[in-house]
Amino acid sequence: MAVGPNRWGVIYNPKAGSRKAQKRWKEIRDYMESQHVQFDYVQSEGFGSVERLACTLANNGYRTIIVVGGDGAINDAVNGILESEAENKHEIAFGIIPNGIGNDFAKYCAPKAEEKQLKPGAKLSVLIFLLGIICVVFYASAISPAVGLINPVVVPRDAAIWSFMFLIASLITVFCKVDVSKIGSSSVFQSGMIACICVFGVAWLGDTFVRFHTNEIKELAAGTVSAYPALLAVVFFIAAMLLYSQAATAKAITPAIVAALGITTANPGDSYMLVASFAAVSALFVLPTYPTLLGAVQMDYTGTTRIGKWVFNHAFFLPGLLGIVFSVALGFLAVSVF
Repeated sequence: MAVGPNRWGVIYNPKAGSRKAQKRWKEIRDYMESQHVQFDYVQSEGFGSVERLACTLANNGYRTIIVVGGDGAINDAVNGILESEAENKHEIAFGIIPNGIGNDFAKYCAPKAEEKQLKPGAKLSVLIFLLGIICVVFYASAISPAVGLINPVVVPRDAAIWSFMFLIASLITVFCKVDVSKIGSSSVFQSGMIACICVFGVAWLGDTFVRFHTNEIKELAAGTVSAYPALLAVVFFIAAMLLYSQAATAKAITPAIVAALGITTANPGDSYMLVASFAAVSALFVLPTYPTLLGAVQMDYTGTTRIGKWVFNHAFFLPGLLGIVFSVALGFLAVSVF
């Protein structure tokens, strides 16, 4: 088989990595075609096939062999080339397009990126932002009833945070010589604006719906815990998922649960369950309508933090769920010991 000296032989290993490997291979193939790369590709069928295919490509005269796969596929391909009967097989160019799970070999061989130089004013902008955060914390503490340094409170906390943030942005723009004409085209600004639209739209829509059904949520929680006390953590979880706040969940649900369980100072009864299950009020991540969750999705340029096709299968769900399950389990273990 006569093969042109500039024609690549590509081995695609679909078993490497996740089920998204097929989509990634299409992207790789489309890119090579757009760059007018001449190539033929073969797909591995199973264990040991990469080594056999690499040997076949070398024997057929390919002088450049590319592996699209993980560390195992790379190892098999190198063995296949060395075991081939090709002339001058040590001169065959070998390329890697990482498509596995760890991709350790590709990371080790990748050229080191040059150290990126900070722009003038970058460190000063961080310092101004840090000072602004300190001012926000100080003001929020000063107007709190526990401290009471500012009384009466003329500017509420949320309005003060907005004011401080606008002031910080203005100071950074002036003293760090930010080119305001480029702010609108920056990825952070665009992601932030999309996140704001999500907050004002999806998040407020969800909050409006839940706010008008708060009484029903309380009644359902009290009735469920009264009939099935063991489901206390589940009730906390669902209520927090709908109310978007640990404090709001505790304030709205706990009195109803205390009454349903008959807990009093004279008869603490099942009060230990409240302590052990309280971690479940952190289920703010379940519905992808929480403002910070939406902001994180929009600002992650890697694309790994996103909302799935089925809404609930987003990047926060599984870690958050496992965190709550283990926290509640450890809570029950702690109250049984102490």
